[in-house]
Amino acid sequence: MFYFDIANTLNSFAKDSASGNYHHSLSSAKQAFRDIIATSDNFDGKTIKASFEIRMQNEKQNSLVTLTSLLTDIAVDMNLQAKRQRDVEEKLYPGSVPAIIRTN
Repeated sequence: MFYFDIANTLNSFAKDSASGNYHHSLSSAKQAFRDIIATSDNFDGKTIKASFEIRMQNEKQNSLVTLTSLLTDIAVDMNLQAKRQRDVEEKLYPGSVPAIIRTN
């Protein structure tokens, strides 16, 4: 038997990175996942049968909808992070600087 509390673990990460770059994604993940439970039967001489279950916070909602929403939030956060990075690079290397210098 194996048990892992995803929600509680993500809560501790959220406290540590309250203003981080992926705070919205972390919040969505915290609202999506509850825990993981894995169990296995005894070895019967040939095989071991096991079950692995990821339980979601909202059990009434389809898990595919929940995961799609989470992946959308992650993509939005990644785009925002990339835009911030481009803005920082633009401040460091204005448009008048040749591209070869900017890429090195």
